[in-house]
Amino acid sequence: MTSVGNHEFDEGARELARLQNGGCHPTDGCYTDEEFEGADFPYLAANVLDEKTGKPILKPYWIWQKNGVKVGFIGVTLEGTPDVVSADGVKGLTFKDEVETIDKYAKELQRRGVKSIVALVHEGGFPASNNYNYDCDSPGAGDGISGPIAEIAENVTPKVDALVTGHTHAAYVCTIPDPAGKPRMVTSAASFGRLYTDTTLTYDRWTGDIARTAVKSANHVVTRDVPKAPDMTSLIDRWNTLAAPIGNRPIGYISADISKDGTESPSAT
Repeated sequence: MTSVGNHEFDEGARELARLQNGGCHPTDGCYTDEEFEGADFPYLAANVLDEKTGKPILKPYWIWQKNGVKVGFIGVTLEGTPDVVSADGVKGLTFKDEVETIDKYAKELQRRGVKSIVALVHEGGFPASNNYNYDCDSPGAGDGISGPIAEIAENVTPKVDALVTGHTHAAYVCTIPDPAGKPRMVTSAASFGRLYTDTTLTYDRWTGDIARTAVKSANHVVTRDVPKAPDMTSLIDRWNTLAAPIGNRPIGYISADISKDGTESPSAT
């Protein structure tokens, strides 16, 4: 499963619904003879409401179950999504406060007998170090993480056992005290698939909850020393061929080189 982020709204709620449920693109139509069947995992959007109905446009949470173990995942995007997306992309939608929304659905999950809860939050922070595996609790770590996620983590109900975050493209593995003063894991794995976060959640069958003190996380660099997956290679090759006519089409020209320092402003034609 995944939480929606701001880029899921680049083409609006209708296109997001298509990505979840399937069908052809409303403007471009079907790209192949086979109609897209939709994602085989849920997009979670607990704090994104339809203005008319007041209800989430997608599922607010998802419950993983196996051998009697239940873990609930609540997904929210940043409340400020309308500030970073075009007006058309968020037309007809309301974005609610992250903390209030997570608290609301944590209560609902507990009413359904789910005590182990993880929040997927498309909002992030800024670590005191650029180390890919920055750990707030390690010696000499500095001031931990700052930014919106720090405030969210400090205020979200203690019913939530861990927060997986993003948006700022930063890397960190930190424990931040919840409102009850107990440490809680907060992670982020940078961006563009460069890292992945390995998290171990220890489930206590006696209490039906995650043992907070036993939660362990670490970020790891995604290596390129493994054989290519034949199925994924075939899929990529197929879509590269389909996209080539569009990807190779010029859309504009510049009259001079554009430098990386951003001091030059060449005119475009």
